[in-house]
Amino acid sequence: MPELPIGFDNLFETFRALGKAAEGNLTETDEYLFSEGTVNHPVANFAVIKNLNSNDAGMFARHAAQRSVFHLYAIPTAPVHEMLRRAGFLPAYRMLQMQAPAIGPPADSVSEPIAEIDVLAAASLMIETFFQRYGLAEQEAIRNAICNSGIPAVGEIADGLVLSTALMHYHAETVGVYNLCVSASKRNKGLGRDLVRKIRTAAGENPVILQCDYNLGPWYQQLGFSEISSLTVYTIDPKIRPELL
Repeated sequence: MPELPIGFDNLFETFRALGKAAEGNLTETDEYLFSEGTVNHPVANFAVIKNLNSNDAGMFARHAAQRSVFHLYAIPTAPVHEMLRRAGFLPAYRMLQMQAPAIGPPADSVSEPIAEIDVLAAASLMIETFFQRYGLAEQEAIRNAICNSGIPAVGEIADGLVLSTALMHYHAETVGVYNLCVSASKRNKGLGRDLVRKIRTAAGENPVILQCDYNLGPWYQQLGFSEISSLTVYTIDPKIRPELL
């Protein structure tokens, strides 16, 4: 099995927690994580690949051809990319995998602690930010998966409204940050930066890892992150779909 970048175990475990909480069937092997959801949304229909062979690539492609939503996440090595291409997948988009080193224990006791917030309220802002194009039934299923995953949400609430939030997942001596978002009416006021700084402080002696769009790379670099790898999200080629059904 190829060596995976630091933090990939955190990503894998986060998808595992979400897949277990979603409605459907979750299969885990030494090579991959595979979620077959009963509701058509990306939190329940995905594969996360540690290692790949052509038979598994074909199996994922046949499954993806029967879904309107199915995302496959993989480190885009040349062999993996070629196997997926031959099976009928196309790269939909790429994300940076970034890491901020551990900053150690707090230097003093006056550092503002990070606040864990109600995960239901956090999930609602995440859906509004990232999953707005899905229908009400799909959004409700995503909300349930986030709330039942056991991954805590952190952020800031004022007057009962979530201003900023993220899922903060401790695993394998790393802290993973997922679905970081700020309320649309409160953007460009430094709330996202404040939340990232608080997460890094709370992580203490653990490095912080995340995945983000390439255009957000410079923003995270200003907050102490550096690129460690990339992650490609593959979807089925619509021209190939009828051949696989």
